[in-house]
Amino acid sequence: MHCRISRIRREANNVAHQMVKAGFNSANIQFWVEEVPDRVVPGVEEDRNWMDQPG
Repeated sequence: MHCRISRIRREANNVAHQMVKAGFNSANIQFWVEEVPDRVVPGVEEDRNWMDQPG
């Protein structure tokens, strides 16, 4: 079995950081399936733009 672990700076993974913050700031258990919290939608769109750029 091969395993690779790498670190990604917060600035490069802003959506994940925003979602963790949203989870920590909530007293309720939350599950996000297919929909993300409104506060992270701009970051998702920004990430999507990076993925859609030609190689």
